Amino acid sequence: MTQPNPRETFVETVQAVNYSNGVVKMFLLGQDLLHLSKGLDPEEQKSELREVIAMPLPGFLYACSVIQNFMQDEKMQAIIQKYKDVGFLPESANEQAGQGNTQAAAE
Repeated sequence: MTQPNPRETFVETVQAVNYSNGVVKMFLLGQDLLHLSKGLDPEEQKSELREVIAMPLPGFLYACSVIQNFMQDEKMQAIIQKYKDVGFLPESANEQAGQGNTQAAAE
């Protein structure tokens, strides 16, 4: 039996999370590859929707738990602190609040 070939997609961030009819959708953004390939000014770089991941609510909640445990790991905390120390990440998570968006539609 042939094994599936897993696919990896690089994205910059999550633009939005939407819940409707028992399904959570995460909208993931990445660089506009057409803009990038034309060698246009990086200052005018735009993001584009690169991927939408849909999963049932229990799977999404489990994924959140996995990510929460990952973020609480001592090694990950040390890496995050190093990024903050050199200015690649803001000191407070509150500085990034409001960048994404969440929606829950009526079931």
